Amino acid sequence: MTEADRLSLIKGLTQLENQFAAIRFPAYGSLYFQHSISKASERMLLDSSLGPTGSFCVGPACGPAWTDGTSPADIQPDIDAGPWPTLLKFGLGLHTDLHMGNIFVSQEDHTRIMCLIDWQSTSISPLFLQARWPAFLSPPEGYREGPEHPKLPENFDDLDADEKEIALFKHDRATSAKAYEVATYLNNHSAYTARWEIFNPLREHFSRIGDTWDDGVVPIRTCLIRIVENWEQMGFPDSCPIHFTSAEIASHEIRLSEYTQWHEIQDFAQNYLDTDAEGWIPPGADWVKNQLQNKALLELIIERLKTRKPEGEVRRMWPFPL
Repeated sequence: MTEADRLSLIKGLTQLENQFAAIRFPAYGSLYFQHSISKASERMLLDSSLGPTGSFCVGPACGPAWTDGTSPADIQPDIDAGPWPTLLKFGLGLHTDLHMGNIFVSQEDHTRIMCLIDWQSTSISPLFLQARWPAFLSPPEGYREGPEHPKLPENFDDLDADEKEIALFKHDRATSAKAYEVATYLNNHSAYTARWEIFNPLREHFSRIGDTWDDGVVPIRTCLIRIVENWEQMGFPDSCPIHFTSAEIASHEIRLSEYTQWHEIQDFAQNYLDTDAEGWIPPGADWVKNQLQNKALLELIIERLKTRKPEGEVRRMWPFPL
């Protein structure tokens, strides 16, 4: 795909997201067929403009934050999973798992999005919880949000061949991320405000709560510490109800460093190999070539980290088998 085609695809994606964000549901939760929700108290009907057939309703949230399964029957009885009519009254539904395997494009025009799949756990939630980077457009480490255009390192000409290739790869990722950021500002401004103008730890706190089963406690604890540190600046009227000792923060920073390094390797491998956490590759891709790239990239990372991490540890952190 040429750079022009890629930019056109990104523009189309943000326009599609804006269409989703414009839909106003009567409550927060998940979308169901009416007949699948037996209790009237657990369903809220859609307005006739949204559901003219009367077949659908908003019921309890069925995402992994609320249940281990995908139906109301899997929700623990002591958990209120909705539907909730409050929080600015209306809900918004967006796809929050946009990786390459979930986006289908036209065979004739690769910039034209034909459909999005994998909606089964999508919830209707406040926009500040939904707006996020698509997985395949997530920015690299050191990315700067705002008007600054991505640049190559100042010492690019002094780098060796492998380092130049990585620098070019990160610059390419940063350029795609910047294109998405700008296109969101132009085509889906409400999502831009929710994603880029709300204090990040406060916004992340809500989304991280439901991810502890997968990501552990380090991300949510990081958010809480940052909120405590910025409590007064955020303008809350009372004193913060939680606190962390210096020893607790120091211990957390060590764990955070380890957690960050692990994720940096995971993300780098996925993005450089043009895949996702499951190892998805597009139809028609050269599987043998991808395997060789996977092995070569691991050896490169081992060499670059040899003064900081033992080879065995890097191999254990690598996401894909050789």
